[in-house]
Amino acid sequence: MLCLLGAPGLGSLGLGVPWLGVPCLGVPGLGFPGLGVPEVGAAEPPAEDPSAGAHSADSVPESRTPLASACGAPTESPVPGARYLFQAFSELDHGASPQSWVVRQDGVGRIWIGNTTGFLEFDGVDWRRHQLPRHHPVRALDVDAGGTVWLAGGKDAGYLAPDEFGRTEFVSVSHRLPADVEFGEFWTVSCNSAGVWFQSDRAVFFESWGAADSVMVAHVAAPAGFGKASMVDDTVYFVDGNANLYAGGDGGEVRKEPLERDGPRLLDPDENFVSYSIVGLAGDLLIASNQGLFRRSADGVLSSFGSPLLRNTIEQYPVYSLEPVGDGLALGTLGAGVLFVDGAGDLTTHLSTDDGFPDDMVLDLYLDHENALWAALDSGIARIEVAGPFLTWESHNRLRGGLQDLHVTED
Repeated sequence: MLCLLGAPGLGSLGLGVPWLGVPCLGVPGLGFPGLGVPEVGAAEPPAEDPSAGAHSADSVPESRTPLASACGAPTESPVPGARYLFQAFSELDHGASPQSWVVRQDGVGRIWIGNTTGFLEFDGVDWRRHQLPRHHPVRALDVDAGGTVWLAGGKDAGYLAPDEFGRTEFVSVSHRLPADVEFGEFWTVSCNSAGVWFQSDRAVFFESWGAADSVMVAHVAAPAGFGKASMVDDTVYFVDGNANLYAGGDGGEVRKEPLERDGPRLLDPDENFVSYSIVGLAGDLLIASNQGLFRRSADGVLSSFGSPLLRNTIEQYPVYSLEPVGDGLALGTLGAGVLFVDGAGDLTTHLSTDDGFPDDMVLDLYLDHENALWAALDSGIARIEVAGPFLTWESHNRLRGGLQDLHVTED
């Protein structure tokens, strides 16, 4: 047992990194694939400038919080009532929009973030801003096994490569998209050993590493559209608006996976099904959607996931992003911050604005190579120390004032 002795009026010591951001600039109504609702706080992209280059990049050298190495593997489960430490970054740090959509890391450790005004590069000290040719928001980004960054925004799709002067350049592959397919806007990019998958709300496209100069393979969605695709164990999965699960093959083919409902009222037949994120869980698939959190077993049976407390929470605040952390999961919600659960779906801890977290609207979670958890937020970016040696207890544990003494008992 850990006993803490505090005294009122002494201030808070070591209770986390303060957030240096500004109030949320978002507007109610987050845009999801297939729902036709505009994203929070995003402006219409400006008209295309034919004279614009492939990209632009600005360095923001005054980074307040350098990236630090994590201290080991993610903790198996935090002590009840404890909170993880985190670092927060705002538009004052990187100079772009407060709204970020996706986080990934390349082979040399740089963090790449899709943002409403383009995409960001962070080397642990300095931030750099980049834009697509037509200044579209970048919601889709991934890194292949060779370290190449692939990304898409609006109707632009391509990868990053250095130009003759060593500057980052966007190389478009949009000319290899089938001309007769109307696909809407891109939402995810997923790289595996066979190639790269570009997913929009109306179609999925595949470019094989062995046929990089040919027209991409296309799969057009039913009128209900596609939800967001996810990569699990080198296989891309996506779900359509009728709750049909699909898996992509190595040659770009798509196969329908068995999906049996465990109970007649598991899904609402009158509501379009929109999947937000899919991860692996002990040989099964865990699917986050607008209708709840579901576990799909290896034999195709779909069932609800999580404790009653978790289900009640996500009924009001849907889970939009999933990321395995240690022996559990981190759940990024639309309104309740980041929830941490064990493998059975029981809540272990959480981070929200009540704890000083920058925002409760979490659009992506990503565990980096140093076992730190990144969160792309509607207003801000956060790096959570899930592998760090320290946890915090604060006023939510009725611990007020400064810590004067600490004693560990045997029970």
